[in-house]
Order: sequence, then structure tokens, then C-alpha cells
Amino acid sequence: MLLRLIILFASCQALTGWADEPDPASFRIDGNAGSGQLIYRTYCLTCHGETGAGDGPSGKRLRPRPYDLSNVTNMAGVTDWTIYMAIKEGGQRVGKSVLMTSWKGLLSEQDIQDVAAYVRTLAAPEAERE
Repeated sequence: MLLRLIILFASCQALTGWADEPDPASFRIDGNAGSGQLIYRTYCLTCHGETGAGDGPSGKRLRPRPYDLSNVTNMAGVTDWTIYMAIKEGGQRVGKSVLMTSWKGLLSEQDIQDVAAYVRTLAAPEAERE
């Protein structure tokens, strides 16, 4: 009986992706911000805007407005895991708006890491951006 429960649990993990989900506490973004910028401009800019302030052409009409990725104070409290999962699984996965869609069907794992790395630069203090 115990063996059946273990097999059932392992099967559920495989089907839902639990086994592949990163550990939030130790997760670190491992992407290239330069590559991420190109992807951001293609897919994210329309809502989040050029600077990440949530003021893109489509974002201005959304309620709630897209998250301000350029706000240094707010972003300091956002973990790498949260940024990564918001891009990969969508906003609702991390307690944000359902309007932030999941990109895992379109972007590769490396693309998601690259965009996450670029998002981190949007709220970097001015001295770090130069």
C-alpha cells in the first residue's frame, strides 16, 4: 500500500511539474540581460513600457496596471524566484494580476532566465546601469 502511495505521489509530481519547480529560497536568476532586453522589447514592452514602469501602449489601458518593474523600492523586495515564476507561469502564480500571462509556451527556459535578468536591471540604481 505504501509503495502505491509513493508511486501515485511521484506521478502527480511529474504531471503537475512540482518535481521540476525551483526552490524559491535558493533560486537565483541565471540569464543574460542583454539577450533578455531584446526579448523584453518584443514581448513585454507593450504592457510594461520602455523603462518597465507599466506604462506601455497596452499597459496604460489595463486595470490593474502592469507592475512597475522600475521602482527600486518595490523591486528590492521581489525575489528572483518571483520574477522568474511570474514570467514563466504568469502573474496569478505569484499573487499578481491574472492579466500577466504565462510565457512558458512561447519562451525557452533560457529566454525566461534572460528576460528575468533584464527585468532586474530596470530597477537597478542609476550607478549600476552605467
